[in-house]
Amino acid sequence: MEEHTKKYELIDVGDDYIGNRKVYRIKALRDFESAKKGDVGGYVESEENLSHSGRCWVYDNAYVVDKARVYEDATIRGSVWIFDNAEVFGRASISGQARVFHYAKVYDHAKVFDNAQIYHSSEVYRHGVVHGNARMKRMKATKPVTVIDNSDIIITIADNRFHVYQSKVYISDDYPIKYRKLLTFLESLDE
Repeated sequence: MEEHTKKYELIDVGDDYIGNRKVYRIKALRDFESAKKGDVGGYVESEENLSHSGRCWVYDNAYVVDKARVYEDATIRGSVWIFDNAEVFGRASISGQARVFHYAKVYDHAKVFDNAQIYHSSEVYRHGVVHGNARMKRMKATKPVTVIDNSDIIITIADNRFHVYQSKVYISDDYPIKYRKLLTFLESLDE
């Protein structure tokens, strides 16, 4: 890519490694979105991790490594980790201490925050919202997700298709019987 079309440069910050892989901070070369020329952003392993097109940006102490990609207008903030072959694009926003990894995708206007983890082939898209301590494994969320989180139990409902119980994902109605009344009550709140 020609130097004048680049929106950021990689900054060597010394001994910053993830395992045996070197990571670099990014520094904006021009103004876009909320980044201004000279602003220092988060960390990437290479320019393959963050597109020079669009308004995408990695802020704060967030990391995008391995073959993971952030592109279009997506934003990554906080202490987020995007890794393996994950993709974040569109106007998606990932923040807090969230993790997106394996072959997961977050896109459109989706939001993932708090300590949520999106992994394997999960997808969060349209206006999907995943947060709290929710864990998505091989799932899709297209609507806002309701998270009830009290240190002992976490139940998540999205499109009435999946449930999370103590950080385990249940794809169908195979969740524990003792929680079915609670789930029925939660579903009635949505009506």
